[in-house]
Amino acid sequence: MRQKIFLLFLLSFACISLCTSAPIEEKNGKTIITLKVPNLPDPASKSIHARATLKALELFRQDFPKIFKNKYKNKYKANPKKYGNYNWDNVEINIVKRSGAHIEGNKTDKAILGSKNAPDVLYINYRKSCNYIRNGFLLPLDKYYRTLTPEEIVWRVDPKVKPIAHRRGPNGNIHWWTMPYAGVLGKAVAFRKDVFDKHNIPYPDKNWTWKDFMRVCKKTTDISKNKYGLRSGSGPHESWWWTSFLWSAGGEVAAYNNKIKRWEYAFDSDAAVKALDFYTQLSTEKHISKDRKVHRGYTYKNFKNANDMWKRGDIAMAPTYIEKTLITNIDLKKYGIVPVPLGPTGIRGGELNCRMYGINSQIKNAAIKDAAWEYMLYHDSLKSQKILVEYLVKDNKGTLINPLYLKKFGYDSIAKKVDKKLVETLNISIATGVPEPCRAISSNHAYDFMTYALNIAAKMARENKLAPIGSKTRYKQLKLILTRVCAYANKINNEQCQKLKK
Repeated sequence: MRQKIFLLFLLSFACISLCTSAPIEEKNGKTIITLKVPNLPDPASKSIHARATLKALELFRQDFPKIFKNKYKNKYKANPKKYGNYNWDNVEINIVKRSGAHIEGNKTDKAILGSKNAPDVLYINYRKSCNYIRNGFLLPLDKYYRTLTPEEIVWRVDPKVKPIAHRRGPNGNIHWWTMPYAGVLGKAVAFRKDVFDKHNIPYPDKNWTWKDFMRVCKKTTDISKNKYGLRSGSGPHESWWWTSFLWSAGGEVAAYNNKIKRWEYAFDSDAAVKALDFYTQLSTEKHISKDRKVHRGYTYKNFKNANDMWKRGDIAMAPTYIEKTLITNIDLKKYGIVPVPLGPTGIRGGELNCRMYGINSQIKNAAIKDAAWEYMLYHDSLKSQKILVEYLVKDNKGTLINPLYLKKFGYDSIAKKVDKKLVETLNISIATGVPEPCRAISSNHAYDFMTYALNIAAKMARENKLAPIGSKTRYKQLKLILTRVCAYANKINNEQCQKLKK
């Protein structure tokens, strides 16, 4: 009964009337600041992250009056013309989930962000960050960051994420635009220990290479029995899988053009050709399974069934994220996890990502801007992080947590039990990680462009129009594909830049 009452309370807290029209209003002698935010968890969810987030949200609601009193009350009372003539001695915050379409995947961002239902706090996707900054959707956060100590900034903003959160804007000046949260994510490879054992394949480690990777794919694939070496991608974002090979070959998605002073796509280099060649072989190479029939490739691309296939052990390897707080949530008795394999020149480059929040620049009310900042700051504060770690430890996931956080919150004994190889994989994945496409104005469509090149190469291979592996003709064919697609991507990018200038 207590649990039901608590859930009903949280539900009322998270879903307080969405029809509240005024961002600030007085009720029963209290000044209520209503803040619209994205991604509030379901109060009925049993997941650890949801429960920890809800607990942190409730603590934020309780702490907000004290935060406001210490940081804002006197300033607001001294300037009623700017902040309004409200009772600033008794303040509450009301947090509501915005209604309408989910912004991250919507192509009409400008229309949505200008609407009354637009959130005050925005979830910022890496790929859309440049577009949001260039279009003026984000409020510069410099004055807020100046209230933080250097130590606080380092704790919250990973050095590899800082260039994404702190960069040049459309006016040529460098600003803070976002607040990262929940720790940085790096790309890694998970593998089924039972499948490797069955085929007498040694478990991979940080020194494995593309050759090792290909060898595993070939040895564990038997399409006649619905067995595959790798869970790969399909659809418009298949290149999300390919970029790890691109970076590990020494290539780049985009590069800064000093002549025109902007970022352009650059996935047509010789390194990119090597990566495309390798990926095309993984996806389309002819081979004969035990049913004596000719099949193509060693990858499973059907999203609909991929999770079930992976859980059953019908797929040997799968790309995965590894995180800075809860390193991984996989069962290490069944699965292993290693950095992406080293490329042909000894380079490794998996994707690096991070969840980020920003403040909607269309907000007119100064108090709402301040409340949005406090929400973002509290969301991944030490207090919030401690709650998450406590919940994870109680759920027997302590040995999957980064020892850095365990020690921070007094779990030194558990920190000693964390697998050192797991921590090593995390550190390598972050240290060698490359931010996903986010520099060009059209970066949100980068995966679409690159996937188009993958599809052309795969189609040619299946139609036996691609020259043999290792031949000069094959190199020229793949180079031409990348050159043409990259040129088209830059044409679109240039057109979008020209529109912004107008």
